[in-house]
Amino acid sequence: MNTARGRRRRDTAWASVRHFVRVVLLQIVGDRTTLFFILVLPVVVIVVIGATFGSSASIEIGIVRPDGSGSTADTTADSTAHTTAAAIEQHLDDADGVRVEVFDDIDQLNGAVRRQALSLGVVFADDLDAAVAAGGTGIVVVADPTSQSAQAALDVVRSAVATELSPADAARFAASLADVSFDEAAKTATLIEPSLARVTVAVEDVGDARRADLSAFSLTAPQNLVLFVFINAMAGGASLVRMRRMGVLRRVLASPVNAGDVVIGVTVAWFLVSLIQSLLIVAIGALVFGVSWGDPVAASLLVVVFSTVGAGAGLLVGSVGGNEDRVSAISPPIGIVLGALGGCMVPLEVFPDSMLTVAKVVPHYWAMMAWQRLVFDGDGVAAIALPLLVLVAFASVFVLLATRALHRGLTRG
Repeated sequence: MNTARGRRRRDTAWASVRHFVRVVLLQIVGDRTTLFFILVLPVVVIVVIGATFGSSASIEIGIVRPDGSGSTADTTADSTAHTTAAAIEQHLDDADGVRVEVFDDIDQLNGAVRRQALSLGVVFADDLDAAVAAGGTGIVVVADPTSQSAQAALDVVRSAVATELSPADAARFAASLADVSFDEAAKTATLIEPSLARVTVAVEDVGDARRADLSAFSLTAPQNLVLFVFINAMAGGASLVRMRRMGVLRRVLASPVNAGDVVIGVTVAWFLVSLIQSLLIVAIGALVFGVSWGDPVAASLLVVVFSTVGAGAGLLVGSVGGNEDRVSAISPPIGIVLGALGGCMVPLEVFPDSMLTVAKVVPHYWAMMAWQRLVFDGDGVAAIALPLLVLVAFASVFVLLATRALHRGLTRG
């Protein structure tokens, strides 16, 4: 008898959970504004910010050779006439993470830079060797000065030019002092240069980086996942406020369910909403923007835990809020401020120490720390154990406070 009664009790509880999940999802599907904030806005923000500030792992440098000599595959052609240009091109081609593309003329190069198909363009003068011997200018750089990719490419070009022209600079200086020809001084500099002491560079190992190429959206996608899941969960609390004020939840108690069943049903519904949005952003990021989210197990755990954090925040707001319009109005600004503090607007690396101390009091900080370790460092579950534990603590506090407030409201009227 008791077994049958317990089974009926469990069936009733599960029916209550399914009912609330269905009701909440139907509300979302029927509300175009909510759908926009859940589906459209995060994708738009990922595209805009990623395209503006994201950078690909490869630096694209276009070059125009002297006299347009050689084909795309011929990087050393006409070496007797254009040795300096060929050597600089070879330095660029040998640099890690750099791809060199040869153009026939400067107009084609300018067009590619304008379209942002290239990070930067380099044009070698036809008389480059003579210009180098005379100390003149024979290299023109074409770039967008506001582009971060162009700045990185410019550093690569400067390094290649300095490496190749340092013997020429030394020869020119020696020729001016010793009253010898540039050609003589250049030969001497070429002979002496290999025996000179090299500059020593100290390298500090800060950990292994991921071997896979990173998408330009690898930072913005996790940032917007954390930001919008939390904001939409909080704003969704307005629906719970409305159901409380209209007496929907209390009328449910007239059916064979108790207040605990209602609380569980609402909690599961809010969690699923947050989880669905998280999975949508992860799927769109991977399929459309080529974002690699890192270790699948660790990423799945992080998505589930932060979805619980968002659900708990939305439940808490919906359980204590008194006016749905006010909750809808203040939730996005509060969510944006918390997101900014937690690294959803700019990378955590640029935060000063004082700001990092403040950031640790919001869950966004711990979520972004975990995502950066997964996406950029290629780490696994062990590396994000601490952020996961902190996020579980945040979720536990939010859900506990929310369910207590909701249960008290249902039982006391």
